[in-house]
Amino acid sequence: MRTIQYHEQQGRYKRGPDGKFDVEEVERQIKKYSHSGYNPDAHKESGPGRDSENKSDVITSDISFDEARRLKEIWDGKISQLKYEEQNGTLIKKEEVRKIVFGIFRGLRDGLTALSRDVSVHVAAEDDPVKCERIILDEITGAIDRYINEFNRGI
Repeated sequence: MRTIQYHEQQGRYKRGPDGKFDVEEVERQIKKYSHSGYNPDAHKESGPGRDSENKSDVITSDISFDEARRLKEIWDGKISQLKYEEQNGTLIKKEEVRKIVFGIFRGLRDGLTALSRDVSVHVAAEDDPVKCERIILDEITGAIDRYINEFNRGI
C-alpha cells in the first residue's frame, strides 16, 4: 500500500470523487512505468470474488526457466573464473596496471630528457657525424633497455 500512496503523492495516481483509486487507471500506470517483464496480475490474491487468470506468484518473462538457469550458470562460471584468476595472480586490477605503466613511462620520460645532458659532452667532442649518431643511438637504446628491464622486474 505504501507504493500506491507514494505514487499518489508524486501525482501518478489520482483518487476519484468517492475517495477511491480507479483500479484500471492504476494498472495502466503500473504497466506504463514498469519494466517489460513485470506482470501486475501475478501479484493479485486469488480467492472468492477475485477474477485471476494468472495465479502465479512469479514475475513472468520472455525467456524460459531452463534458459534463465543456463544463463545464470554461464555468468556464475565467468565470475568464478575471474575470482580464481584474481586469487592466482593472473588477473590484476586496472588501477594497479595504470600505476605501474605510469611509473615506467614517467621514468622513461625523465631518463630520456636527462640523456641530452650526458650525451652532449660526447657528441660535442666528436667531429664525425656517423660517430655522433652512433653515440646518440647507443645512449637511447641503453636507456630504453634499462626501462624494459625495470618493467619486467615490476611485473
